[in-house]
Amino acid sequence: MTASKQLFLDNPLGQKTTLEDVLDAFEFLDDWEDRYAFIIDLGKQLPEFPDEARIEENYVHGC
Repeated sequence: MTASKQLFLDNPLGQKTTLEDVLDAFEFLDDWEDRYAFIIDLGKQLPEFPDEARIEENYVHGC
């Protein structure tokens, strides 16, 4: 495994933020724009996605 991929996998966001945390935040946020902004903010906390992981298998179609 490359160092950049390990950095992505070891990021504290994925270790500290659970799905339950996200769902709780969604219950608190009534407006869809606030929910959208919340998800964007979570994404900004992640390191850059490693180039070697940018393969078709990992691609999320429609995004």
